[in-house]
Amino acid sequence: SLTGGPIHVDSSLSSALASKHPRVAATRGDPRDRDTLRPASRDRQDGQPLIRNLRGAILVVDADDDVRAVMVELLDAAGYSVRAAVNGADALRVLDDRSHLPSLIFLDVEMPVMNGREFLARRAQEAELNSIAVVVASAIDRHLEGIEGFLRKPVDVDRLLRFAEAFAR
Repeated sequence: SLTGGPIHVDSSLSSALASKHPRVAATRGDPRDRDTLRPASRDRQDGQPLIRNLRGAILVVDADDDVRAVMVELLDAAGYSVRAAVNGADALRVLDDRSHLPSLIFLDVEMPVMNGREFLARRAQEAELNSIAVVVASAIDRHLEGIEGFLRKPVDVDRLLRFAEAFAR
């Protein structure tokens, strides 16, 4: 469900997250989702993918506390500098600090106060914000103007990290 539903992840981090967030469950991502990005890195250590110490700045915007917390934790564990906002208006307040702009925004669509569509419209009016890559994470709205990618909810962890690797510098 869009709100109040479980978060499904399939990764080595899922058991650790599940212990901290009871709504996290290990599952496979939706096979209908196809990446439009280059394939994931084949680097491995002891059969497990390497998590690099990346330094890109990312903003996660999602009204669901659990979804937002899990995404922040996953990205933080992968070495990214992550900030969070609960809706589009909150995201604009975070982005007011132009000295620490992210290079990527993961954006939910259905949020109170200011939804994802309204945020994208406001972002389009400011050149500095319009240069920030946006990946929409949603269960419903795949066809939005001005986005670099789409993640179907429940979010597949590998796809989340591939988008982060591609856009967060």
